[in-house]
Amino acid sequence: MRFEWVFFNSPNAVVWFYKKQETKNRKFKIAALSQGTAEELQKLNIYPDFIGNGNVSEIAVAFEKQLAKDEVVLFPLSNISKKSIPNLLNKKQVKCVEVYQTLTIPKKVENVDVVFFTSPSNVQGFLLKNKLPKYGVALGETTEKYLRDLGVKVRVATSYTSDSWIPYLEASFS
Repeated sequence: MRFEWVFFNSPNAVVWFYKKQETKNRKFKIAALSQGTAEELQKLNIYPDFIGNGNVSEIAVAFEKQLAKDEVVLFPLSNISKKSIPNLLNKKQVKCVEVYQTLTIPKKVENVDVVFFTSPSNVQGFLLKNKLPKYGVALGETTEKYLRDLGVKVRVATSYTSDSWIPYLEASFS
């Protein structure tokens, strides 16, 4: 399969892709959806050529400007990916490959006011054994929309790093 870019939409995609892919003679550029995904790449001494800001529509526009007309982008994804970025790009330039499966492992969580959610599937898993929280912190706009549609008061974090989401937790209690 020919591709000039690999676009990672999550830290999980990084982990699973590099378990299967030999990278010593890498001849492709790397894109990361957000700073959190870029940080996972950097743990492997891989520095992305493009880092998105966490906003899907803005990322697609900015990334498309980086992409030459004849370049192909490989998206390593989960089995339940919404393919938000691939769906906004030229279909002829996109190759999606499932590299991991997202599993739901329900756990009961006691006495919480605010919950940090990383994806809609994360919300679904939480709700299998828990009630909706009063407040949620969402990683990215897809998770934000999912929580808002459920009626949760939500703040949006732009990365997994605590400097991105701690202010939202503090604001929720003030």
